[in-house]
Amino acid sequence: MDTYRSIQGVRHKLLAFEAFLEKHPEYHQKVVLIQVALQTSEENEAHGGVSDVVSRINSRFSTLTYQPVVFLHTDDLSFSQYLALLTVADAFLVTSMREGMALRTHEFVVCQEERHRPLILSEVCPLTAIERRLLNMCSSLVRTAIAVSALASL
Repeated sequence: MDTYRSIQGVRHKLLAFEAFLEKHPEYHQKVVLIQVALQTSEENEAHGGVSDVVSRINSRFSTLTYQPVVFLHTDDLSFSQYLALLTVADAFLVTSMREGMALRTHEFVVCQEERHRPLILSEVCPLTAIERRLLNMCSSLVRTAIAVSALASL
């Protein structure tokens, strides 16, 4: 769950997820990024290029029965639904560029009390367009989180 201020890294998270799908085709139709956005407007989304990245990822990797990125606004779901998403999540990726620990990370940990799924606090994912190597590192973090989550479910 992220706001659209420039410090949040939502666009970078999406780019890292796209790189993950490119690099790991074995996860196509197996993983979904659910991005919940706070305090947003169409103008903010357009400015950050987030809508374009979501559209590109979904057009490249979607099938009739699979959509890799589900983009929701807090207006689209209740707080109970948000907590339910945190409870069933297999991993939680935070790419805030300057924020550090926020309430949403604590909410995830509390909701995961029984499941113990990974929380990725990444200072690697916030990057500039020329830092492709860091984008690949963040993609690897996503893959590692999925593997850890699979082990936790055994």
